[in-house]
Amino acid sequence: MIMKLKTECGDHFIQKVERMLKDLTASDQFMREYLKVKGDTLSEKYSGAEVNFHVLSSNSWPIQQNVKSNLPHLIGRIQDDFDMYYKNRNQGKCIKYCIQMCTALVQAKFKAKNVKLLDLSGTQALVLLAFNDAKRLMLQSQE
Repeated sequence: MIMKLKTECGDHFIQKVERMLKDLTASDQFMREYLKVKGDTLSEKYSGAEVNFHVLSSNSWPIQQNVKSNLPHLIGRIQDDFDMYYKNRNQGKCIKYCIQMCTALVQAKFKAKNVKLLDLSGTQALVLLAFNDAKRLMLQSQE
C-alpha cells in the first residue's frame, strides 16, 4: 500500500506524512507526561475543565497564521500552565496556539432544565464564552 502511495503521490508526500505521524506520536507522549505530572490537580484547579494539547511542528503541518483572540480567563490560565510546563521541558523552543485548529465541548444551559453539550470549533466556543458573564454585548466591546 505504501509503495502504491509513493508511486501515486511521490516520496516528498510520504516523507511529510511520516513526519506528521511522528509529530502526533510525540505529542501524545508529551501530553501523557503532562497529565501524569499535573494529574488530578488540573480538574480541581480549573473548575473541572479537561484539556488536551497537540504540539505539532509547523514545518510538517499546514498551520495557518494565528488569529488574534481574547481568551476567557479560565482558558488563559490553562494555556499559561501548559506554556510553563512546555518551556521548562523544552528549553529554547517557543509554542504558538492556533485557536482556529481547536475544538471544544461546551455545556450550555439555556433554561433551568435545558442543558445541551455543544461540539464547537475553538472560534465558536470563544464567541459563546464571551456571552457567559454578560446579558448583552455590543460588537465594539469585544475589540
